[in-house]
Amino acid sequence: SSAPEAESNMTGMLGKTDVTYREIVHLSVGGPAVRLVLTNEFGKEPLTISAVNIALSAGGNAIKETTLTPVRFEGQTSVTLPAGTAVVSDPIDFKVTPLSNLVVSFSIPVQPLSQITAQTYSLQTNYMTTGNMSTAPSLTAAAIMPGINRIKRGDLAGAQLARQSRHSSLLPSN
Repeated sequence: SSAPEAESNMTGMLGKTDVTYREIVHLSVGGPAVRLVLTNEFGKEPLTISAVNIALSAGGNAIKETTLTPVRFEGQTSVTLPAGTAVVSDPIDFKVTPLSNLVVSFSIPVQPLSQITAQTYSLQTNYMTTGNMSTAPSLTAAAIMPGINRIKRGDLAGAQLARQSRHSSLLPSN
């Protein structure tokens, strides 16, 4: 696994359009509930995430629609993380079995992003598309990404596993 680090928005492309990231989280253990920790640890500006949803994977970038569940933060479906912070989601009643693939989809609206939190050395395939498509059954015309951003950690009740993405990590624990 790799540690998060700062990554400059050298191309200026990040934050120019609304985007949805779809991250496939490979679970080694299961549990009856999920919690996510999203991060803006190395961001220089506040980061607004307009929607976060979880679902079980149907393969590729598709989700099992009957499992689609919104993620809330203090009861809200959107959240703004000040620069240098992380936020913990409300607990989500969502049963996952060992060795399943959990899909985390999150939408980031247009906003200034001069620097992001990244995990450059993570080895995982994820997806990105324009617009808020966090509830879409599948992402048409999605770009395949080696890793995605913003998930720092996720908790599965009573379980511990590790997984990392390009821009942040998921480390479920007690």
